Amino acid sequence: MAGIETLLTVAETAQRLHVSSSMIYALAANRRLAHVRVGTCLRFRESDLAEFVQGQVVAAQPGDVA
Repeated sequence: MAGIETLLTVAETAQRLHVSSSMIYALAANRRLAHVRVGTCLRFRESDLAEFVQGQVVAAQPGDVA
């Protein structure tokens, strides 16, 4: 179907973000990570993951050493 973005499972989302599935459930429960509920299952849009990651970026301060 055109216009519908692919939905990722909890496991796929956790793998992409390199975190545990329980972390994904916690982020969704606290409404920090947008999600789609399909029956009792949680699904995640790639665009929402990108937005979440962008919101987590911490800018370096001038003079910070890596």
